[in-house]
Amino acid sequence: MSLIVFLILVAFVIALISVLYIPLPQNLADRRKLQVLEMLLRISNEYFGDLVEILFGTRVRNKLTRFLVGLPYMFQPKPPKWCTIKSEKIAGVKCRIYLPDKTRKTSDGLLVFVHGGGWCIMRPRFYDSVMYSLIARTGCTVVSIDYTLSPEVQYPYQILECQRVIETLYEEKHSEYGFNKEKIALLGDSAGGNLVAVLCQRLLKEGKQNYLKCQILIYPVIHALDFHSPSFQYYHQGYKGMAMLNPTQLARFYLLYLGIEPTLKNMRDITENAHLSPKLLESTKYKSLIDHSLLPESFFSNIEYEKTYKPSCNNELAEKFYKFATDSNFCAILGDNLKGLPPAMVLTCGIDILRDEGFLYTRRLQSFDVPTKWFHYENATHGHLNLPGSKQRKQMLDDITAFVKCHL
Repeated sequence: MSLIVFLILVAFVIALISVLYIPLPQNLADRRKLQVLEMLLRISNEYFGDLVEILFGTRVRNKLTRFLVGLPYMFQPKPPKWCTIKSEKIAGVKCRIYLPDKTRKTSDGLLVFVHGGGWCIMRPRFYDSVMYSLIARTGCTVVSIDYTLSPEVQYPYQILECQRVIETLYEEKHSEYGFNKEKIALLGDSAGGNLVAVLCQRLLKEGKQNYLKCQILIYPVIHALDFHSPSFQYYHQGYKGMAMLNPTQLARFYLLYLGIEPTLKNMRDITENAHLSPKLLESTKYKSLIDHSLLPESFFSNIEYEKTYKPSCNNELAEKFYKFATDSNFCAILGDNLKGLPPAMVLTCGIDILRDEGFLYTRRLQSFDVPTKWFHYENATHGHLNLPGSKQRKQMLDDITAFVKCHL
């Protein structure tokens, strides 16, 4: 009898795994590790999260996501002996400050980090290991901005918070934290990369371009104007359902950040480009910037490319979205007169829906003669920088270090 029960349990487990299993791209770096992590994240944040969202709404679901992504960091190891961490407010904004001792502080530069998480989740302490690695490699002091998350506040609140921190660091804090105010690098990942791009443009417009020495955008969010680009098509054709950043998650983050009703219909319509009005789609600027022909041929090699795509428009949503879709403080690719921006480093991943917009922003910067280097990691995915023990993560950190040392 016990043998029969055991066999039934084994059969059940095998059946469950076969149902839950989603094959990840064969070329994905750290594939075995990510296969397990992705499944756990999908079960908890996607399947269970979807149920929570249906029953209690998107805001409650976002709180669940915050809790789930924070679980691995509940019991963090102590910082290295050579690094002191302080939690302080700069210009009224919470910041996490990493101060290396004399044995590790080999540079008078400052790295200002803006974390990702769709403007809605994540915290600076989740990036502690990344910051330790950057400090050990560059010898710089680090300030990580703990900006207020959405939906508790909405756009442009986070932008204004981060700008105040940067201005205060440059104008007042260089002596206190022991850095050269002429050697500040601004870097961020995902939504943090969006904030970095926007902040650099704002400082340029205000005549404060000298406040930053360089900018580093790690798989950044650049615009919300095309959910049908080849990188999105690759998601649908190659790894649909993967729990790393997916189109529905991105649409949810947009709505929460911008203060638009985060209904299931609005999320679905954004993923179908129904948030874009005919007026916007027909504009000359949109056509010139969101042009798939500008992308490398290699971006089309793993998909059956669908060029023609005419979405039906959700007029009510499109009307609300239009002011954001035409605002460079949200869609950084729309920025004009970018000559004079600090040298840029843009990192993109091959298995990431944000891949194409990162490349297009690289071209946009280069068109204004901004010294820009594009680093593409074909086998990496969104969030790879946060994966401990990864060779891809090491390569990213090595490349970032080389860029920082070149400019600070």
